[in-house]
Amino acid sequence: MTREDLDYNRQPGKRPRESDSDNEGDEDQNVDIEFMLTQPPQDEKKRELKFRKKIQKQEFKQSQVTQVDSSAESEEYAGHIKRVSLRNFMSHANFELEFGPRLNFIIGHNGSGKSAILTAICVCLGAKATETNRGSNLKSLIKEGTNSSTITVVLSNEGSDAFDQDKFGKEIIIERTIKRDNSPSPYVMKNQFGKKVSQKKADLEKMLDTFNIAVSNPMSFLSQDAARSFLTASSDEQKYNYFMKGTQMQEIIENFNNSNQELATMGLKLASIRTVVEGLKKKEEAAAALYEKISLADNITAEIRLYNGKFLWVQAENSIQNKATMQQKIIEYDDAKVKLESQMGTFKEQYDNIDGEILATHTEQNIIINDHEEAKAEYEEKKKIANAVIHNAEAARSELERKAHELAQVQKNLAELENDISIEVDRINRQQGGSREVLEAQHQQFLAKKQSLQEQEQSLTQELESFDENNRRELGQIQSRLSSVTDGISETESYIDQIRQSQRDSDPIHSYDSPYQNLVRMINAKQHLFRTPPIGPLGRYISIKPEHQDWAKYLDPVMGAGLNTFVVTNYEDLKILRKMGNECRCDGNFTARKPERFDYSHGLPDRRFLTVLDVLEFKNEEVKYALIDSHKIESSVLANSRDEGQGIIEAHTRNVGQTLVKFPGRDGGPDSVIKFSQNPNSGLRQDSVKASGGKRKITVQNMSAELPQQERLRADLLRDKAQLKKELDHLTNSLSQKKAGIQKQLNEIRRSMKKLDNDIYQIEKKLESENDSGKLDELNHQRSTFLENIQFLSTVSIPSLQRALEEEEAKKELVHNEYKEALAAVKRIQDSKRQLEEFVINKQQEKQILSQTIEKFHNTLKMIDIKKAKKLQAIDQESIEIEQQTKNAEKFCSKDEADKIKLNDPNKLHQQINKLKKKLSTASEKLAKSPETIVDEFRQAKQEYAQAMKEFTNISEARNTLKNSLTYRVNTFKSNKLNTFMESNYDFEKSLAFRGFSGKISFDDVHKKLTMTVRTKNDKESRHVDSLSGGEKSFSQISFLLATWKPMRSTIKGLDEFDVFMDQVNRKIGMRLMLSKLSQERKAQTIFITPQDIGQIADLDKNLVRIHRIKDPRANQH
Repeated sequence: MTREDLDYNRQPGKRPRESDSDNEGDEDQNVDIEFMLTQPPQDEKKRELKFRKKIQKQEFKQSQVTQVDSSAESEEYAGHIKRVSLRNFMSHANFELEFGPRLNFIIGHNGSGKSAILTAICVCLGAKATETNRGSNLKSLIKEGTNSSTITVVLSNEGSDAFDQDKFGKEIIIERTIKRDNSPSPYVMKNQFGKKVSQKKADLEKMLDTFNIAVSNPMSFLSQDAARSFLTASSDEQKYNYFMKGTQMQEIIENFNNSNQELATMGLKLASIRTVVEGLKKKEEAAAALYEKISLADNITAEIRLYNGKFLWVQAENSIQNKATMQQKIIEYDDAKVKLESQMGTFKEQYDNIDGEILATHTEQNIIINDHEEAKAEYEEKKKIANAVIHNAEAARSELERKAHELAQVQKNLAELENDISIEVDRINRQQGGSREVLEAQHQQFLAKKQSLQEQEQSLTQELESFDENNRRELGQIQSRLSSVTDGISETESYIDQIRQSQRDSDPIHSYDSPYQNLVRMINAKQHLFRTPPIGPLGRYISIKPEHQDWAKYLDPVMGAGLNTFVVTNYEDLKILRKMGNECRCDGNFTARKPERFDYSHGLPDRRFLTVLDVLEFKNEEVKYALIDSHKIESSVLANSRDEGQGIIEAHTRNVGQTLVKFPGRDGGPDSVIKFSQNPNSGLRQDSVKASGGKRKITVQNMSAELPQQERLRADLLRDKAQLKKELDHLTNSLSQKKAGIQKQLNEIRRSMKKLDNDIYQIEKKLESENDSGKLDELNHQRSTFLENIQFLSTVSIPSLQRALEEEEAKKELVHNEYKEALAAVKRIQDSKRQLEEFVINKQQEKQILSQTIEKFHNTLKMIDIKKAKKLQAIDQESIEIEQQTKNAEKFCSKDEADKIKLNDPNKLHQQINKLKKKLSTASEKLAKSPETIVDEFRQAKQEYAQAMKEFTNISEARNTLKNSLTYRVNTFKSNKLNTFMESNYDFEKSLAFRGFSGKISFDDVHKKLTMTVRTKNDKESRHVDSLSGGEKSFSQISFLLATWKPMRSTIKGLDEFDVFMDQVNRKIGMRLMLSKLSQERKAQTIFITPQDIGQIADLDKNLVRIHRIKDPRANQH
């Protein structure tokens, strides 16, 4: 290397740059990982509270989203197993199994090869034989008597997370063949058509990472031994170890420790290199001092020119940078304009959509207005009728009071008249001197006898008049029983027809009248008009469980209109459905309801009570949730007796809205059901509803079995009808004979009274001939008139008015109820009308706000155009200046020469130029060596030092990068680890709540412990899980397993015979918990291996759960 070369490659007075990390002792400092991970975080409680609020907010948002239908629950997603094929693997000679995308249960007897399926999946996806706990090497998994085994696993590759779909298509086939001769067992990856794409394990691992399938994670695929060890882990240290390994946090910590060990190794190497570098540095500095003395003068002149050129290039670069800044601003203006135009387009679209919503609402308002007018007219009519009935009742009461007052006045006048008659008789006797006494006495006897006969006549007349009334009750009872039996025959025959119809056609729609049948046929023919096909009538999808079929005829009228309801999911479909209902003259209820499936378990009463929900079977889950929502069937308790039903309501039993009691009919009367509920104003409320005897909308599962019973019932009712007609005829004849006897006695009395009237007339005639008794006769005539008035008022007028008043009062109560119902209907329609009006107002306000927002966007876009124009003008001016500055700079040096000078501050460049000029005047000194020797020594020292320094700098920078990266990763991991702890604890609490427990998981990073504390329903305080009973502990461990799975988020999980050590009750509880939790994971597949029949667990959703029953493959060998 020449002297000129050295001048070109170094700056005078400079040394090779030393690393910024070259600090004394730095190579001995490692990252204290244990200290960082065990230090408690700041504001841990606030952070946990913030985390809980965040996750609860996420859960709340998810609960507001309309629940997808059952078909969406089983939609395809990338990464789940669709099919597994085994050939000569373990106990299977030739086996294939189709998997569901969500929950899969592989059940079968011990030895049937269930566990072999999970082992095959693991081996085919890259697990070692030792990791499966089924053998020490792969060839031990080959079926005895064969030389090779082939495993094929087919994965779904559809959806947004698909892996290299252009190559593989919608399925990825992984095939692995194992041979006894220890030849390689490659992983062959094929596309959906079976064509080989790759057999590199790196490609397999890349695919597994894409799908998040951790086949080597012991917690993702738990073998039978691993599951038992995990779920029965006895110590807190073991639980901590399992959790850290399952969530792969232990693997991350081990990677941190390996990185820390690598830091220590690099530190030792740096210390060794540091000593060498320091010696070479001193040698280079001594050689440089001599070299500078001979090269300084030659270089200073060139450097002065170079620095002058640098100064001019810096000015040009500043102008270029300024121009680039302005050009970047133009790009920013364009980006902002595109973004604003996109946002404005969205707002315009919203603005245009509002008119459509308002128009649709106006249509709905017109319907509501028509309904309101009809309801208002009906209300006015009911009000008019009610006022008339009230007026009639008041008039009847007023007339009754007037007649009562009139009777009292006549009785008072009669008493005064009797006194006047007595005075007049005494006066006449005094005039006659007692000669009239005999006639008078005889006259009085005849009058007394006549009064006696009149009383007998009145009694018999009243008896005759009340005869029909009194015996009408007895006749009415028999006639009522006869009518009930006749209705029962009609209803029974109707139900028999329904049973026979069901034998011909299983559709329950035949239990409805023809308008409903016509509407269902119209809906089926015009389904394309609806966004979502209507469901209804709801009774068509309901049947009663066989063990509770005695409740069928009682629940039918209780649920009433709810069974006639049709449900759609939106208001547009509701309008179409109502129009169809009008065309078919169907009077069913039509309603819009989102297909929401909510958690109603918190509203269930104590399990000792039987509810309407418990006795019903639903062919459509949406029907169940609709009736829970509208009729509260989960809180309607079926009681065994009247006292029990009344007692449950009076005790204000939790989550019980009403109780229902069967009430058999008396004396042939119809059966009924009594409803007890709580009235906020009057306390206990009791209602009675007639049971359904005819066609039933709630059917039993096997109606044909009831046909013989119903035919026997019809025969019994026909016999009862014949007997009642016989009793009615006998009673009618008997009453006719009694009435004739009374009439005969009445006729005899009237003949006697006629004779007695003649005798009285003869005596009175004699008395008149002896003395003037005109006044007495007048008084007696008045007396007779008063007596007749009293008799009429007390026996005819007043009783008639009382009956009329009672009838009006009965009408008043009936009409008042109808009036209240009409008023409630008007109010409901007014509420709907008001809601629609508020909706329109809100939409108009929203439209106005959108208009203002769009106008603001227009103004902003105009302002951006103005600014952009100014910037473009400034860029043109700057370009002219750059061209002139570049020409001036090139006169001194090229751009490449100027770039070698790292100084870019114009002021410092001027200072450097002045320093160089001073050095130029003092540059000559005497030298001890020849210039050539000095140049060679300096070149060699410079190269040796630069090479050593480069190695030291590279290692130091690499170590600092690794250390900084490790520190950052540890801090990030610590934060994520705490989030994982909180997420697992939160999930653990929710799982415990499934059984009414509470508790928490405590993580101790210092002592490496995981402690579970649980409080059961009977505990006052939480206690360690080891102190729980066997069943409670098993449930808690299952909850811990789910809490461990939660942060793993593995696409596929396997669990082998986890329940073999659990009893039946806790197995069922634990399985229901796992089904409840895992069914919420939309894109995750779980495989359970169990000898138990999972089908015994009720309410399994076939869209989520697939059950595979495995036969013992050895059975075919015998």
